[in-house]
Amino acid sequence: MCRTVNRGTLLLLAGLLAGPHTARAQSCTVVVTPMNFGSYSPFVSTATDSAGRVTASCSGSGGYAVAIGPGTHSGNSFADRRMWNGQSYLSYQLYANAAHTTIWGDGSAGTVTMPLTRSGTLSLYGRIPPRQSVTIGNYSDTVLVTILY
Repeated sequence: MCRTVNRGTLLLLAGLLAGPHTARAQSCTVVVTPMNFGSYSPFVSTATDSAGRVTASCSGSGGYAVAIGPGTHSGNSFADRRMWNGQSYLSYQLYANAAHTTIWGDGSAGTVTMPLTRSGTLSLYGRIPPRQSVTIGNYSDTVLVTILY
């Protein structure tokens, strides 16, 4: 018997947050490519990976950083990011590197923010750990992408 979870989609929202010591007027445009993990099988012994992009363009001089929140279903925890389908959670994580070793967050709890000059595209890497016992269905989460300056 093969049980496959239909889809895991991570929707990334863009936001803007001013740093506490800045007096300069800033404007940023952020475009985020949603991450789609496709089908997930709890019987496969390898992780399910996906990738996305965060593209930002800001006015003014450099000194920007891109932060990503923990997600709407993670209880404000970067260590326990979760997608939800209404009945069950599916754990996942977001990384700043393709090796899946550096958690992309807001700079707290062992996470990092990613530096950005005035504009650029940053790669985002997602991973669902293997062998999670979950119900069949479509799983999703929403995280907030914030430009810090």
